[in-house]
Amino acid sequence: MEKLFNITLQNRKILYKFLKDTPREQLLKIPEGFRNNIWWNIAHVVVTQQVLSIN
Repeated sequence: MEKLFNITLQNRKILYKFLKDTPREQLLKIPEGFRNNIWWNIAHVVVTQQVLSIN
């Protein structure tokens, strides 16, 4: 379980740094060929981790 917490913490630190350092316009832009922006994808990663850790 400790390893799972460490992986989750490291992942969130990386995502936070990405959110903090990337211009908002770039985070909200939907790249060609995709359906969602980067911001949505990061939120999806965080929520999915939470759902998987509950089960």
